[in-house]
Amino acid sequence: MACRGCVNLQCNCFSVNSDSTITVGNGSQYAPFTFRPDYIPTPRPFGHLYSLTASQALDGAPYSLFEPTTPDIDQGGNMRTGNGTSLTVPAGGDGLYLAGFTLPFAGQAVADLNDNFSLRRNGTQVATMTFAHTATVIASQLSFISAQSLLDLNAGDVLDVFVERVAGAGSVAVVSGTSGFSTGYTPQIWAVWMGGPI
Repeated sequence: MACRGCVNLQCNCFSVNSDSTITVGNGSQYAPFTFRPDYIPTPRPFGHLYSLTASQALDGAPYSLFEPTTPDIDQGGNMRTGNGTSLTVPAGGDGLYLAGFTLPFAGQAVADLNDNFSLRRNGTQVATMTFAHTATVIASQLSFISAQSLLDLNAGDVLDVFVERVAGAGSVAVVSGTSGFSTGYTPQIWAVWMGGPI
């Protein structure tokens, strides 16, 4: 759409020389000019880890049995690092991220057991959910817990899922495909870049 009565439908006079804009294209009908702020990483970083084949008993430790390889469907923005235990913000990926997790776990028919499930950034809990077991919980009942948060992350920041029993004895049984439950329910952690740094 033309601006201020201009007859040109592809106008670059306001943005092409901006200090905060990246210009793509040459102005032809096959490569028209497009503009984007220079703080938008391309591709936009995202990460998704899941586990299909293993379960893990945890108390005061991060979940570490995510699949070692996952589809890199964005061809470059994947935040998966190492053997798939965490997500790491890539270089140039500073900004606001929507991040979260979902964990299936086995309930226990024991009163006064409390379990915390936390999304951590660089070892610091940033989103935590607590599950309180009671005597009326069905033993080994599959339960789900999840949390998400909007985080301001910088390159090199690491996200993981931390599980701990904060009241009572024993460990938390995080379950997956080989636990006798449906393989459709899997431990997952994810993060996606939403906007530039604040």
